[in-house]
Amino acid sequence: MRRLTLLPLYPAALSLLLGGCVQESVRSVNSTEAIQAVEAIPEAQLLDVGVAVFDAGIPEDEESWEKLRIFPTVRKAEARFIPLILQDTLEKTGQWGAVWVVPSDSNAVDLHVSGKILYSDGETLKLDVQAVDSTGREWLDKTYEGVASKYAYVEELELDSDPFQNIYNQIANDLVLARQSLDAKQLTDIRTISELRFATEFSPEAFDRHLKVNERTGEYTINSLPAREEPMMVRMSKIREREYMFFDTLDEYYDNFERQMGEPYMDWRAYSYDETIALREVKDSARRRMLLGALAVVGGLYVGSQGGSYTESVIANTAVIGGGTLAWSGFKRYGESKIHVDALRELGTSLEAEVRPVVVDIEGQTVELSGSVEAQYAEWRRLLRDIYELETGIEVASDSAAPGDGTEVN
Repeated sequence: MRRLTLLPLYPAALSLLLGGCVQESVRSVNSTEAIQAVEAIPEAQLLDVGVAVFDAGIPEDEESWEKLRIFPTVRKAEARFIPLILQDTLEKTGQWGAVWVVPSDSNAVDLHVSGKILYSDGETLKLDVQAVDSTGREWLDKTYEGVASKYAYVEELELDSDPFQNIYNQIANDLVLARQSLDAKQLTDIRTISELRFATEFSPEAFDRHLKVNERTGEYTINSLPAREEPMMVRMSKIREREYMFFDTLDEYYDNFERQMGEPYMDWRAYSYDETIALREVKDSARRRMLLGALAVVGGLYVGSQGGSYTESVIANTAVIGGGTLAWSGFKRYGESKIHVDALRELGTSLEAEVRPVVVDIEGQTVELSGSVEAQYAEWRRLLRDIYELETGIEVASDSAAPGDGTEVN
């Protein structure tokens, strides 16, 4: 009697298992609008923003690259491309002064935005983003995640925004809300402290006394103000303008890089999106087949072991044979998933071939920017120190940064 009541449970269990293994993919279109400035912001409160090249988020463990579908060269290119989209988003809001993509921290800007790529596969983008102003005040420390719409890569629609524009708009809006929480004096102080911190880098003996640092929080406040007409302050303003000039030059490099990378990267994301969806569907199908097959085999063996009528024996044998066949087909489907992983790898390799070094001219020097713009920035800062020492006769303590890593100066 007991074994007869078990038989009707198998179809129900199989049905529940089948339903439980199905995953629904949610797609959303860009719905968050970036907050636009409705009136001109006073010059004294208009903050300059530096968006640093992102941390590519590549694990040191190479074995995890395939599991996470990370192509290092592609991810490094993304770490430069994503800040460019964020820069463009911030500029279009009219909420900020100059917005540059910068190789690393710079005291020449008022607000520094940095980030790390946590995940990127064309379907999903996950970023960790921080923002800190020149006083050391934290504006933002947040993780953003977005899923591309299924329409994002449809060529016929010719969408003019990035598939993950929602994320960039959210970041821009969070920065605006953080700025709106500060009063006019706090915003003016941010600009002044940026100027003083930059000056202190080159001449601490002349400018250090103008700043005070909270030992507990690390935040800067103004202790006193130098006279604008002081010769040292005038020279420092010129040095700072040269820093801005370098950022403008880098903008040309990044613009070229964005144009060069834009089309192949969009293609890569589109194909990666399709492959990611296909890979998940194949794995889900394989998992369902193996689980259902295993359950059928176990159920058939159990029924067969109990003895019973001829009909029950036939059911048991059919379940074992059918379950084994279903499980085997599941293993074959896993084999198909490897094809899609290989396709992703090939797509990544094709994009790596598209990303080329860019040669720019900086004040008469030919500079090749390839693997590391950061190293070139370190060299540029040394040039600024040389200029300052030449003009003032005051030696500036050098830092530990060194040129190299793909950057050549002729």
